Amino acid sequence: MDRIERKEKLKKFINENNLDFHGGDSSVNSDSCILSGYGLHIGVEDIDELEEAIDQAVVDPRMYYDELVRVFNYAIANDYGVYWVTEQAKRIYKF
Repeated sequence: MDRIERKEKLKKFINENNLDFHGGDSSVNSDSCILSGYGLHIGVEDIDELEEAIDQAVVDPRMYYDELVRVFNYAIANDYGVYWVTEQAKRIYKF
């Protein structure tokens, strides 16, 4: 899957799972964790791909960017991508 295909998958994932990057700290943290893990699962290698997908869904990137960077780096270090092959992930999220 190339970068353009991943971006489209991420945008679709954001929409279908009602991820919201407009809200307060806890919702941005939670949705950043979800998106970071899913992104790693589909092969995202840098934060820019996530940011490009989110930019389509929000007005003000300053509301989420710092938290997304922090969470994405944590997700890489803790292998958040592996969750997305579980049956639980398949039951909870649309992807």
